[in-house]
Amino acid sequence: MGIAQAIVHDPAVVLLDEPMAGLDPLQIVQTRELIRGLKPRHTVVFSSHILGEITSLCDRIVLMDRGRVRAAGTEAELWALRSGARPMLLRLRGTEAKALAALRKIAGLEASVAVQAHAVPGEVWLRVVHREDVREAISRACVEAGLGLLEQRVESEGLEDLFVQLVGDNPSDTPRQD
Repeated sequence: MGIAQAIVHDPAVVLLDEPMAGLDPLQIVQTRELIRGLKPRHTVVFSSHILGEITSLCDRIVLMDRGRVRAAGTEAELWALRSGARPMLLRLRGTEAKALAALRKIAGLEASVAVQAHAVPGEVWLRVVHREDVREAISRACVEAGLGLLEQRVESEGLEDLFVQLVGDNPSDTPRQD
């Protein structure tokens, strides 16, 4: 009802504050579609503490903390501001020792550790941490070492993780993108 009241006069800007609060799952899906439908004709300003909703609906994001803008931009621009390394999971055909030896040669790779939870004979799972894109270097190192690269994926992080990284415990040091 609130969205209908907000758009009945066809305003240029529609302000929505926590529009998903209190909705059941079907209503959330319908409300998302409604908001997406508003975007071609309206500027939609959407406020929410549910950052997954922000990711799915917004083209530009403003992260605020304690009433102050801490960062703003597209999601990609905000990810570029973050500090810290990104973890990646690798599934290799070969031995743990051979895999770790091959990966130690890669510049930019900060750590690699075997993950024992996925024990399949002849396969090893590794969690590696890097600050730059080392996917090609990993592929090359695996081929050179005679390892089979079965899977390589960056561990997903959500907008909540990004918010914590950008705002952290010391908000005065947080970068800002305008």
